[in-house]
Amino acid sequence: MCKSTLYIAALLFLLFSSFNAYSQQIDYSKEFPMSYTIAVQYVARHQGTTENMRNNGIDPALGWSIVFPELIRYDAIQDFFEVSALQTLYIQFGDSYADFSIGEFQIKPSFAMQLQKQWMYIQPKLFGLPPLVFDTTNTPDARRAIVSQLNSDQGQLMYLILFIKIMDVKNWVFLSNEAKVRCYATAYNSSFEYSRKTIERLSDERNFHTGITRALSSTLYSYSDIAVDFYKKFGVAFQK
Repeated sequence: MCKSTLYIAALLFLLFSSFNAYSQQIDYSKEFPMSYTIAVQYVARHQGTTENMRNNGIDPALGWSIVFPELIRYDAIQDFFEVSALQTLYIQFGDSYADFSIGEFQIKPSFAMQLQKQWMYIQPKLFGLPPLVFDTTNTPDARRAIVSQLNSDQGQLMYLILFIKIMDVKNWVFLSNEAKVRCYATAYNSSFEYSRKTIERLSDERNFHTGITRALSSTLYSYSDIAVDFYKKFGVAFQK
């Protein structure tokens, strides 16, 4: 049995053995049975992404927890959109005409542009990191570059790393790892530019859904709850 297969089996064992541990809370693996399992398998298959997180000073348990709800949603809705048409509109006219989530990490071009601008602002304050230069002019060429990045695993990971580094610069203190996951996941789902007070308030709101639109979704969930749930179940799997 190959190493990746063993890793997938280990994660799935953690998934099914954790049912009873969270019996008093929502069991998201039962709320989204197919999409949840596929999302876990996605994480297990992408060991290279896990190692790249480590190599960039990112705790993989934190990184994967932040995007895990998006992995669930991506599997649930990916067949409903003709993304290429939306990408063309965005490249030609900007996010006022088309701003949509791309890829497994469900990053919007407007969010990527915000990360680029913030990174260019804080980068001089950071040490020991390779310089990254972005074209933030919001021209068709700049927007085309963003779309190209978001359509690749490497590009999506780059933006996730930028997001976590930007959040880290705030130097917020947390009482637990779960509290940090909850805060970062909420900021990822809303805005890293919000104050901590606003992010903490939003973390309790149920706005996450797996439908085409919120109006067509019968049930809403807390994005941060799903992220913390993943961290509690699988965080130990990323310890070395």
